[in-house]
Amino acid sequence: DEIYDRMVHVRDRMAKKMGYRNFIELGYHRMGRLCYDEEKVRVFRENILRDVVPVVSRLRTENAKRLGVENYMLYDDGVFLPGGDPKPFGKEEIFAAAREMYHAMGAETGAFIDMMLENEAFDVDSRKNKWGGGYCTDFPKFRQPFILANFNGTAGDVDVVTHEAGHALNAYLIADNRFALDLGCGGMETAETHSMSMEFFAWPYMEKFFGKDAGRYCYMHALEAFSFLPYGTMVDAFQHIVYENPNMTPAERDAAWLALAGAHVFRLPGIYGPGRSPLDRIRAGTASRIDLPGQVFSRIHVDDLVEGVIAGLAGPPGAYNLADDLPAPQSDVVAYGCALLGLPVPPAVPLEAAGLSPRARAFYAENRRVANGKAKRVLGWRPRHADYRLGLRALSATTSPASTSPAPPSASADQR
Repeated sequence: DEIYDRMVHVRDRMAKKMGYRNFIELGYHRMGRLCYDEEKVRVFRENILRDVVPVVSRLRTENAKRLGVENYMLYDDGVFLPGGDPKPFGKEEIFAAAREMYHAMGAETGAFIDMMLENEAFDVDSRKNKWGGGYCTDFPKFRQPFILANFNGTAGDVDVVTHEAGHALNAYLIADNRFALDLGCGGMETAETHSMSMEFFAWPYMEKFFGKDAGRYCYMHALEAFSFLPYGTMVDAFQHIVYENPNMTPAERDAAWLALAGAHVFRLPGIYGPGRSPLDRIRAGTASRIDLPGQVFSRIHVDDLVEGVIAGLAGPPGAYNLADDLPAPQSDVVAYGCALLGLPVPPAVPLEAAGLSPRARAFYAENRRVANGKAKRVLGWRPRHADYRLGLRALSATTSPASTSPAPPSASADQR
């Protein structure tokens, strides 16, 4: 967050120093958006939201059933086909198929692929210390495109001779075009029309690369391409929000992203309830008290958590902190639980002498104070167990008056 925050402010100052309204205006020029402006991009995003998002949602839902995934999660997003992605033939077969494909497309593309292969303008073998990924560049003085990649036996190998070769074909075709001296291949987004379109122009020839798996590859390729459109336009919308409001806090940026996604995120502290509370550890004789002055934790009773989630899902998208009103030291909570049960209070032990695991020690490395003001304000939610005393009393089946403990300072402006 700190690095991103600094970058946003640097870019904002840079744009204004050059006379631009903000970094959005400068960014459009840097990306070569020469014939479409913010309004046209906004309309495009709205078209994607209206026409493409429902299609992608339906396709992904259908694909989840095909994969046997009942609850589709973010980590399922990169899986397209049962049994794994289709694998192409080897390197020699791929280049032989590419030569055959481009000759079948026409004389001009045939001359292009012959030139690339004869000039050894593909560097695709992986080796130690080689630059990762893949890209296309060109050497204008020699009118020579060049493609670097790292074949790894996946469908991405075929993308090298379609996507990257699409870039290379453009460079080849404009090598003697005097109007291209300044514009080159056009803007960054314009350049992708050459590469992405070549991926789809190559579809009729995929059997040469994948054999009987050609249809599976085309399905995966189409679903991946469609899926990128909502994500790409959402990132673009987020960038507009950020650079129109360079003084947003990290929490405000998070909220803006979640609102775009229509997501509800719940940030939780320690959860306690029946069968999982300090009272259970005290009865079992396993409770301990850590002496760490100034250290406090937030917590929430499981019943309050459930009510908060229900309220959140019915409320507007965004991130909500669900916690009680009183962050408190762990040692105080255990001592109060012992008093409720009429059992001896274990002595407070310094952290260094507690014999905790590295993971447990890391938990005490910072205060874990969670502010719940936003959830109260926006959702109308209130924890019925406003502090650990009320929560432990409820668990011990006793009654108590309402808590008079003051609420802690909020953790961020977003959650106040």
